[in-house]
Amino acid sequence: MKRVIILIGLLSCLFIGCDNEKNLKPSGLDVDHLYDSLDLSRPLVRDYYENNGVYILYRFDEISDLKYNFHDVYSRKFWDGLVLTKIAKETTLDSVMGILENDILSCFKSEFKVNGKTYYSDFVKKYFPTKVLLVENLVSEWGASGTIPTESVNRASTSLQGIIHGAINDNGIIMNLNAKVMCSSNINFQKYRKDILYFLISFIIDKYNLYNLIPERFFDYSSAYYEKDIVDLLEEAGENVDHVTGDTIRRITKSDFVKKYGVMANSIYPTTSDMISVKWDVANKERDLRLYLDQLLTPELLKGEKQATWKLTATTKCKMWYVGHLLLNLGIDVSVLNNDPEFLNLLKLKESELINIE
Repeated sequence: MKRVIILIGLLSCLFIGCDNEKNLKPSGLDVDHLYDSLDLSRPLVRDYYENNGVYILYRFDEISDLKYNFHDVYSRKFWDGLVLTKIAKETTLDSVMGILENDILSCFKSEFKVNGKTYYSDFVKKYFPTKVLLVENLVSEWGASGTIPTESVNRASTSLQGIIHGAINDNGIIMNLNAKVMCSSNINFQKYRKDILYFLISFIIDKYNLYNLIPERFFDYSSAYYEKDIVDLLEEAGENVDHVTGDTIRRITKSDFVKKYGVMANSIYPTTSDMISVKWDVANKERDLRLYLDQLLTPELLKGEKQATWKLTATTKCKMWYVGHLLLNLGIDVSVLNNDPEFLNLLKLKESELINIE
């Protein structure tokens, strides 16, 4: 009888343990602590929490809410070396909340209309980091982290050392919304805004492998060139010698690079120079998409050209069409990211009509 009682007790503990396991909170997510840190008096904070399960915080613990659980030594050094200044003044917080709502989160809507078509979205609920942490200054002592895409032409520095606009990892996104600096000029404002939007969207696309949601046709345009050295591609095409001078070609212009391979070149990739060494290789497919996203946010004019890089060829226009529609289908209002009429008119085309683009 005693053995039966012991066995029943053990089984009870087992069932209780299994039941508790079902109710475990996500690892590293102390929702009680997060809830207590919410300022629910602010409509935006309350809306994002109640409708999306996203915690917008300006009161938080930088270790437990951001800087933990890194196994890669370089990422750990980056996050450990991140120095942040929390928002102290109520007036500063008012400005920060306004920028966040009207200029950053405004492209993420549950319902929006572009070119007369209505889109419905649960993008924030489905893909957003659980925590959005707000600060008024952010300094990196270490440099680039592997968790942050660095192709953005708006990034604060090439190395991501010194003042940065924000950072993101699986724990959350931290945004440096220094209202005083941002509002000092429209250029500063847009650099902060577009850099944050770039690495937020890029991180989500990469984390959830949303590359698979874009038709393979986007990659087909340039797949023959991915990760190949430019010098080898030039040699295969019989273009490695200057027919006028007879010299071996050692550099090509960025616009020639774009026209040849259909992959974006911007003011930082693969070099800050106007010329590209043929020793460089062409981006891989994932970077190819992210470079188009960057140019969608901030179209650039390459030296010697009269129109934005994505408008240079039929290929670049078609690929931009695919990226624009990827974002629309995800539930991101691209008209907030880029309101160029030529871009929006491009998106009006049906995929079958892309063959007519010149």
